[in-house]
Amino acid sequence: MTGFRITQVLFSLGLCIYFGGLLILGALVAPVLFHTISAAGVHAAVINSKLNESKELAGLIFGNILQLFSIVQLVCLFLMLFAVLFQMAFHLSAVNIWVWLRLGGVLILAVLLGSQMLRLDPMVRREHKLWVENVDTHPAQAALHKARFQRYHAAAEHNGVFQMVLLLTLVFVQGWGINYPTRREFIRTLAQQAKVIDPPDKPEK
Repeated sequence: MTGFRITQVLFSLGLCIYFGGLLILGALVAPVLFHTISAAGVHAAVINSKLNESKELAGLIFGNILQLFSIVQLVCLFLMLFAVLFQMAFHLSAVNIWVWLRLGGVLILAVLLGSQMLRLDPMVRREHKLWVENVDTHPAQAALHKARFQRYHAAAEHNGVFQMVLLLTLVFVQGWGINYPTRREFIRTLAQQAKVIDPPDKPEK
């Protein structure tokens, strides 16, 4: 039972940090960061003056934060997957639908995170770099890369929303369906093993 409790803590820890981190970054950090830098009218010499300097600077800072947080997401996903597989192997019945809901949710989350880290994030950074590099010399090419950047950026945002919805679903699955025997059942099992009480009669065939 100790192993089950430890893996429950690991799963909950990964789930809370993953879900809470995305929620705080998206709902609090990003709006405050962009608004504060925009209101301050910050000028950055390293940013092309033809671009929105405050927005570009805020995007650069927030992009670096997201890149670091993706490592945290990866660690959280590992904790969740390890906890689910360990419990399926040693503690929980494989016929329990809640077990498979958790495993399915974590695997889908892994696909979304993989798509984010290996496909969307590199595309966003690449198209933004090409947009900035061509804004002075090749305006038409810059406009093309800007459009691609906006499309990939929107796809990345949608990916984040899907992850949030899935994580919230896992919160309910974790709290509602995954459980160990109740205290009463556990005490009854101990009593039966100690032969203090008789085990329940088997149903007649």
